[in-house]
Amino acid sequence: MSCNLCEEDYGMSFCENDCSYHICSDCCTNLKECPQCKGSLRISWFFAGKISMQPHMSKRRLVGNTEVIEHLKKEMYVTEITEYKDYTDLSKELPIEEIDSTNAIAGPFMIMKKIKKDEKLEVKDITNITDIVNIRNTQMIQKCDVFSLEINNDYDCFRSFAEWGMALIMGKVLILVVPVICKNIEEFYTYASDSIKSFEKVSFYKREAILRSHPLIEMNYKQYKKHMEQIISLKKQKLTVSDDDDEDAASVEEEDNNEDGDWDGYMSEHVG
Repeated sequence: MSCNLCEEDYGMSFCENDCSYHICSDCCTNLKECPQCKGSLRISWFFAGKISMQPHMSKRRLVGNTEVIEHLKKEMYVTEITEYKDYTDLSKELPIEEIDSTNAIAGPFMIMKKIKKDEKLEVKDITNITDIVNIRNTQMIQKCDVFSLEINNDYDCFRSFAEWGMALIMGKVLILVVPVICKNIEEFYTYASDSIKSFEKVSFYKREAILRSHPLIEMNYKQYKKHMEQIISLKKQKLTVSDDDDEDAASVEEEDNNEDGDWDGYMSEHVG
C-alpha cells in the first residue's frame, strides 16, 4: 500500500497504536503525531548486548557527571546525556531519548568516566551500582516497543540474555542480531522462535517499519523471518544427525553383544 499522504512511496505503520494510517519515512519527518489516531510515530528501542565504546555509542544512552557531559558536548557533539545523579536517583523517572522523527532509544545506558591523564573517556565500572543498573534497564525495557539483542562472538552478554526473557514476558517485539560468522548459531533456535512469534502480534506494515528502521539489519520482514527459520532448521538438522549417530552406535553394540553370545555358547559347548 502506498503512503496515505504523498502516495509516492511505500506506506508503513510507524504509529505506536499500529493503526491503519500508513506513512512513508520521508512524510514522517514532517509530522509530530499520527494524523489518524494522534499516537506517536517513533519506534522506541532497547538495544541489548555487550556494552563497549565502539561501535555501539549510537545505540546507547550516555550517562556521566558534569565533567563528562562537558567533554561529550565539546569533543563529540553529543547533546542528549543523562546526569549521573539523576540516573542513580531511582525516585526520578527517566524519559526515552528521541533520536529522529521515527526513532527513540529507551535503553540501555552506558555510564562514562573521564581519564585524567589523557583527557579521554572510558566505560565506568558499575559493580558498585549493579542493583540500580538492573532496575533502570528493567524500567526502560518496559518503555520500549522493540527489544533488539545483538549477540557477540564471545557470547558473554549474560545480562542481556536474562533481559530477553523479561522483554518476552512483557510482550515486546523481539529481534535477534547474530554475527556474520557465528559458531553454534543453531543453539539460538529458541530465540529465533521467540522473535518470529513476537512479530505475529503486529501488522505487516508495522513489521516493515521496524525492520527498515533497525540500524544493524538490512532486510525486510520476509527476509528476516527466513533468516530466523534457517537457525531453527540448523538445530533440527543437528538433532537428526545426532539421532542417526545414536542409532548406529546402538546397532554396533547389539552386534557386539550377539557375537559375545555366540562365543559364550561355543565355549560352554566345547570347553570343560
